[in-house]
This record gives sequence, C-alpha cells and structure tokens, in this order.
Amino acid sequence: MNKEEVVSGLGKNITIPDHTEHLKNAAEKIEKIKQQLNNTIADKCIDGNCHTAMYDSIAIVLYYIGQLSQQVFNFEEELEEEYKMAYLKYPELGKKLFWQHYEKLHRPYTLLKNRCYRMFTELDDEYINVHKGECPPNWKE
Repeated sequence: MNKEEVVSGLGKNITIPDHTEHLKNAAEKIEKIKQQLNNTIADKCIDGNCHTAMYDSIAIVLYYIGQLSQQVFNFEEELEEEYKMAYLKYPELGKKLFWQHYEKLHRPYTLLKNRCYRMFTELDDEYINVHKGECPPNWKE
C-alpha cells in the first residue's frame, strides 16, 4: 500500500511507500531479540554459537530496515531539487527546510537501525565480559 505525500508548500506530489506495518513488525522483532539478549546477559551463558545466532538475527532485521529506507533515499535528489526551485531567492532556507523534511522521513527507520546497532554493541560487550577479554567469533579472521 502506498501513501502520497504532498511536499509542504511546494505543490509537488511524491509517492512514498507506507511502511508503517513493516516498521511495526521490525520493531516487534527487535524487541524479541532484545528480550533474548537481556536473558542471555542475566544468565551469563553466552557462547560462540549463541553470539553468532543473535548477531545474525540482528543483522537480518537491520538489513530489512535498510531495504525499506532505501526507497526514501531514492528520491533525495528530486526532493532537494524541489526545495531549491521553490526557494531560489533564499537558498539557505530551502536547504534547511529540505534537510528537516528529509530527516523527518528517515526518522522511523533511523530509530530502529540505531536500536539494532546498540544491540550489536551490547552483544559483543557481553561476550567479551563473559569470556574475559576474548573477542567474539565473528571478529576473528
């Protein structure tokens, strides 16, 4: 399902996908992985297989969110050009408004991606703590 967004004040219609449900599902998956991670941390039972399995789960969700957000990246130049043309006399204002709009579009994706990155850090830190400084298996060459 798509939703059409009218670029504020510019009169330009840009159709972007409605990823509301996809992002909700991704957030639920992130929450499940986070609960698993918290249980693993509480039990101090992380081994190489557990680390790899959790790392892969996080990476799959992160990749999924990245694929969704790519569709927003795809119209960056078109949107920026619309703001440039609408604010020819005030290019700095046009640039500022463009970035505000663009960041607003990316915010839901960015929040979920950041949660994934924090889980990577927590997962690696826990492995290192439990294994007294030994690097996680996916760090080894």
